[in-house]
Amino acid sequence: MSKTHTLKLVMLLLLCMTVLVASAGSPHFVGTTSFRSGSLIFSGDLAGLGNENVTVRMDADAIAIAKCQNKGGNIAPGRNPIQITQTVSASVVPDENGRAHIELVALDPATINPPPVSPTPKQAGCPNGNWTVTGFMPGSTQWTGARLFVIDNVTHAILVQLNFICSGSGSSLVCTEV
Repeated sequence: MSKTHTLKLVMLLLLCMTVLVASAGSPHFVGTTSFRSGSLIFSGDLAGLGNENVTVRMDADAIAIAKCQNKGGNIAPGRNPIQITQTVSASVVPDENGRAHIELVALDPATINPPPVSPTPKQAGCPNGNWTVTGFMPGSTQWTGARLFVIDNVTHAILVQLNFICSGSGSSLVCTEV
């Protein structure tokens, strides 16, 4: 290979590397991020994406009280809270400024049919083994935490991870970054 061809190849490689570095971005959340309850709803603005498409994933943790039903159709709440984790994600395409608004919704387990988990009557704390678990008691869901991940769609690397502890319910839900 001639020196001219080698030089052109090296310059082409340097140009490609410069373009890759320039488009990589540095994702981060800006402004206020918030959570709302019933279903756990995360809302926030992601910046620093450059022109990279990413996936934002939320793992939401809750406890809920099972709905126990006997053969006569009577309903009673279980005595043992059941731990539930839901994962929701969205693919994000940034605008021309490298920003995107994110809203992720983990549904209230009491509103999902079939339920996201199926505890046994014993695990749920039903009155006895003749009862069945038919879902979760309305209004019993308490969100306990969430983890947010921004994931590169090409390399699958985690670019951002935020962890939250949540307390309260309904309009008094508070999730604090830890």
